[in-house]
Amino acid sequence: MKYLEIIISIYILIIVLMIFYQIICGLKSKYLKKKEVRTKRKFQEMIEKEMKHLKVNTIASNTHLSNLEKILNNTKNLIIFENVLTEKKKKNSKLVEEYCKSIASTFQYLSITYRKKNSLEKAYFTYVLALFPELIENKDDSIRFAMMHFVMDKSVYCRENAMLFFYKKNSEKLIANSLKKMSSRNLYYSPTLLADDLLNFTGNKHDLSLLLLQEFDKLNANFQLGVMNYLRFSEEDFKEEIYKKWNNKKYNKEVRLAIIRYFATHKYDKFQEELWNLTEDKERNKYEYRLVASFALASYDNKKSREALIDCLSDVNYYVRKNAAIALSRMKLTPTDLEKIEKLEDPYAKDMITYVLSQREKKANRKDCKSL
Repeated sequence: MKYLEIIISIYILIIVLMIFYQIICGLKSKYLKKKEVRTKRKFQEMIEKEMKHLKVNTIASNTHLSNLEKILNNTKNLIIFENVLTEKKKKNSKLVEEYCKSIASTFQYLSITYRKKNSLEKAYFTYVLALFPELIENKDDSIRFAMMHFVMDKSVYCRENAMLFFYKKNSEKLIANSLKKMSSRNLYYSPTLLADDLLNFTGNKHDLSLLLLQEFDKLNANFQLGVMNYLRFSEEDFKEEIYKKWNNKKYNKEVRLAIIRYFATHKYDKFQEELWNLTEDKERNKYEYRLVASFALASYDNKKSREALIDCLSDVNYYVRKNAAIALSRMKLTPTDLEKIEKLEDPYAKDMITYVLSQREKKANRKDCKSL
């Protein structure tokens, strides 16, 4: 019985301790929330006072800059500061932009301090800079000095946010140099993410594209793929330069496939012969080239392209046949083309083109029904 009483006593003690723990956590949470509200209110008052000061004076007050240097050294305060600025930006973006420019020297100083912090804190600091790029002066040397450390960080989030800052600063040279440095150190940057980020660049896109092509060979395959994907979705015309890179033959398979995709969206008559040759190469280990080439030929509607695609309908690879059928469905097929398809001895080829054409017809009928 004594043992049972001891066990019950321990069990009750544990329950009591857990209740006390929950109470303490709840009180602490309430205290922190109240503290956060008070800190936010202080930031609002401090920033509003400084914005009024800036309407009269073009330079920020030394007291305000000194206070920010001390307060924003704490990441929790930086989070609240960013929230206040974000709210104010929704109401008056121009006023916030002018304020950010006036306190740029403080963030220049903070950039040195945050280099010594952990990757998560550095990532948040660069995130704030990406949201408000005016927080660092728009001079190439100062930006390079302040931000290149973050671009080389081991954290992918820190690197991504630092690059977003560069994209908003509209400096083609800084972007190209950063990509080269990351490439030389084999730091990972998702090709898809890189392409998307480059498309969000608001500066001179022609100059950026030209510079990236000039520095193309200094990048590793991963970065080359990202750049090529960006150029594919870009409206800038660099067909001749990219055609020369295709003829170089030194790039790896993924980059060469990306070049083929580029010419699917940027029609170039010189390249269509390359597409015909790729579809004719029936080696099993080269099916990926036939796959992408048959997709790209949809942009080149002529007799030889249709003949090449009809031939691809009998390919050993299912996806090559499917891409060829889809490409043919987008073309203006002549009676001769339809006759050639009908005469195909491969039943799988006939099934594929029949299936794709029927699916296309169903979609067209659905659209007609919706328009009625």
